[in-house]
Amino acid sequence: MATPHSTAYWTGYAIGVLILVALYLAPTIVALVYKTSNLLAVVLVDVLLGWTLIGWIVAWVLIFTGHRQGAQQVAWPTTYPGYGGGQNLSPDRMFWWDGIAWRDTRVVAPPWAPRSADGFWWWDGYQWRQVPTPPQTT
Repeated sequence: MATPHSTAYWTGYAIGVLILVALYLAPTIVALVYKTSNLLAVVLVDVLLGWTLIGWIVAWVLIFTGHRQGAQQVAWPTTYPGYGGGQNLSPDRMFWWDGIAWRDTRVVAPPWAPRSADGFWWWDGYQWRQVPTPPQTT
């Protein structure tokens, strides 16, 4: 049994204190790793009000309501610089962005895409694709 004067007692006590401090500062640690835009607010709320359960919960909420710095906000559109003036094709190359909506390449080819000399093929950056026939209007 460890007595208050033994090394094992104080080592266990120090480990316990470190674990409690890490739990107390968990929102701050996660905010640093997550790189949230609310970092200052999270640190202040966690350090000053974290001792109350409500302050600790508010710090957690602040972490996940802020934006991640350096994170890409939009997966689409994917741009292909140097090709078509940077216009956008979807990653699967089945759709292109016209500035308002996504258009299906099987229905209409992007107007900025390079065309073959005969005008029946367009280049998607990887392969030549047949220009779709325009829909019949009656």
